[in-house]
Amino acid sequence: MKAMILAAGKGTRVNPLTHTTPKPLLPVKNTPVIELIIRFLQRYGVDEFAINTSHLATTIEDRLGNGCRYGANFTFSFEGSKDHKGYHPHPIGSAAGMQKIQQRWQMFDDTFIVVCGDACIDFDLSQAVAFHRARGGVATIITKTVEKHLVSRYGVVNADQAGRVRSFQEKPAPEEALSNEVNTGIYLFEPAIFDHIPLMGEFDIGGDLFPQLLKRALPVYAISPNMTWLDIGNLYDLWSVNQQAIREGVPYLNNRYRRLAPGVYAKPNVIINPQRCNLKGPIHIESGATIEDGATITGPTLIGANALVRKNNTVHQSIIEEYTGLKPHQTISKMWLGTNYAIELNTDTESSRLVNVEPLAQDSRELAQKPALASNIVRIA
Repeated sequence: MKAMILAAGKGTRVNPLTHTTPKPLLPVKNTPVIELIIRFLQRYGVDEFAINTSHLATTIEDRLGNGCRYGANFTFSFEGSKDHKGYHPHPIGSAAGMQKIQQRWQMFDDTFIVVCGDACIDFDLSQAVAFHRARGGVATIITKTVEKHLVSRYGVVNADQAGRVRSFQEKPAPEEALSNEVNTGIYLFEPAIFDHIPLMGEFDIGGDLFPQLLKRALPVYAISPNMTWLDIGNLYDLWSVNQQAIREGVPYLNNRYRRLAPGVYAKPNVIINPQRCNLKGPIHIESGATIEDGATITGPTLIGANALVRKNNTVHQSIIEEYTGLKPHQTISKMWLGTNYAIELNTDTESSRLVNVEPLAQDSRELAQKPALASNIVRIA
């Protein structure tokens, strides 16, 4: 089976991270979310991928390459233009992006899957494909059951007992929602779908294609499998998904850590003496990071590669990006911290706000660091 991953969005709700990092490359424990999607699909035999890009397109292409290191083939479709001044992104909508790929390469000749490139997912894809083919529809939406008070965040799918979709609601108030099944941005299509997508112009799957199919009384189905679906819609979601990844793990993360103390795990070449720090896990520390004696860290916390936590720092439930060095005597709590930004998370309102990074952190490469004692360097056999 072939797949298309939707990766052309600008990710404005995840600014400022997406000023320099496209949303599909946002990290879940230092692994871009799009790589987790690729690993999931490969488990079900997908080895040919189309990926549409627009915002920071070359960053995605440079990261993924042609697919060789994944044992797959990647075909990129850029939505925009290029001139002597550089690239000019112009996303055309998810359905129009599908049509552009089909018109250029005639890639989709059988049942295929389309996945939004901004969620950690895991479910029985074989079961969903069997359902889709048995129903004989032109499209099947993978839905997720959510608590009623959360439906206002999503597109709601209302289907009958046979799974045939009867209506959609875009972010309805909980009291107005006809169901609590929401669109996950994962779809199964037949090649006949391209007969219903215009050859030119902008056209979206959720906002244009599906309403048109229902208006024409064409069969669209929905299936709600037992699934993991961790959507990264905004900054709070990204922090929350990473917190879960540290606590419980998420599907398809390949980790190689050494256990240093209860709940404390590190990759190779971390400089730390756990007996001389105040550590309460779960804490995951990436390669090259330095944790000075006397530092206090409470999990779930991720310390990025080559980051620095000083002896008089306190870190609580935070994500510290690579090469981020905390300044002396600083305390951070429930924060996403990089060298150029600091994002404070509010778990009561599930919201975030930017705070001034200048007093908190600097690039660790600007700091002179002393050679470490050999006994304090983590090695993994």
